[in-house]
Amino acid sequence: MGRRPRGPFVLRAGTRDAGHQLLRPPHDAARKCHSGPLPGTAAPCRRRHHARGVPASDADRLGDRDRQRRALGPLNLHRRAGTTGPPTLARPRSFARTRKPMHSPRTAYWFLAPALILYLAFVAVPIAQVVGYSFFSWDGGRLDQFVGLANFARLGSDTVFWAALWHNAIWVVLTLAFPLLAGLLLSAILAERRPNTVRALAAIYFIPRTIPLVVAGIIWGWIYNPIFGLLNYGLEAMGLGQFGHAWLAEESTALLSLNVVGAWTFFGFCVVIYLAAIQSIDPSLYEAADIDGAGWGAKFRDITVPLLRNSTLFLGLYAAIEAMRFFDLIWVTTQGGPGYATEVLTTHVYKTFFLVGDFGYAAVLSVVLLIIVLSLASLSFWLLRSK
Repeated sequence: MGRRPRGPFVLRAGTRDAGHQLLRPPHDAARKCHSGPLPGTAAPCRRRHHARGVPASDADRLGDRDRQRRALGPLNLHRRAGTTGPPTLARPRSFARTRKPMHSPRTAYWFLAPALILYLAFVAVPIAQVVGYSFFSWDGGRLDQFVGLANFARLGSDTVFWAALWHNAIWVVLTLAFPLLAGLLLSAILAERRPNTVRALAAIYFIPRTIPLVVAGIIWGWIYNPIFGLLNYGLEAMGLGQFGHAWLAEESTALLSLNVVGAWTFFGFCVVIYLAAIQSIDPSLYEAADIDGAGWGAKFRDITVPLLRNSTLFLGLYAAIEAMRFFDLIWVTTQGGPGYATEVLTTHVYKTFFLVGDFGYAAVLSVVLLIIVLSLASLSFWLLRSK
């Protein structure tokens, strides 16, 4: 005889003809023998017959199973169809299967409704209004003069628009040239240092990103000042005073000087993103390269750069979108001057709307800027998903 199985019930094998019989679970209600039906059941108690091992009828076995199910809760006893083996204990049902489903999938929309209402009120509706205003000659009064595509035709002869678009393109190229490349190189160097050193330096490099661009523009305006600016003073102290300039007042240096400020604020962001991506690279790849005798440059070229392709793509597209939306730094420092040397699309839209008062044409410029930004954003989403 084997060990008696544990649990709230016992399975006993009977004869081949009678099959395996099920004994009553050992709880208080089942220990007592009643002459009548048990509470909550319709069948009389057969405990004496079960104790003697006498085969019970099919109706008694069904009654015992019902009482067993009520005693065990979600546990069930099942017998395979067409077999005479003992009943088996089914696995308990999981909570996910027993809980009631939501009454309707539309319930989720009630949770999304506040965000959708805010998005429609402050994003979708204003964009639709700007697109509608672009087809009118509007000076702030009534929209009573529909001009169709005449405002869009003015873009071809607007030299300031093309100069601003060219400056945006230069800004994108310069942003990709310095912050991304320098951030990638510095991150690869920092990744080999101790973790505490990496965290401390990453926090220091990220500080310029936390400074508002208006504040950064004021600080660098003092640095670039031709009279008491720190940059010209440093050049004079090193005997390089002939290289001093009125950095923000000369057309040849104004745009490049402002881009240095933008790169300074974006550089720390690139370092943090690259550091996080490098730490996710499998260290065994570098260990295998060390075994093969590869140097730091070979590991950087063949392991680090290829595996950071997605991070580089994200940062490049993010920099391009931000370059098209740049406004506050330029407006605080030069307001698009001298002349139109630092004019970009955002400052051109601002001047056309608030200073000139040509609201219809300002709407056209805004639509063009919106199309460019949405195209870059769609391209970034598509490329990142395809990767």
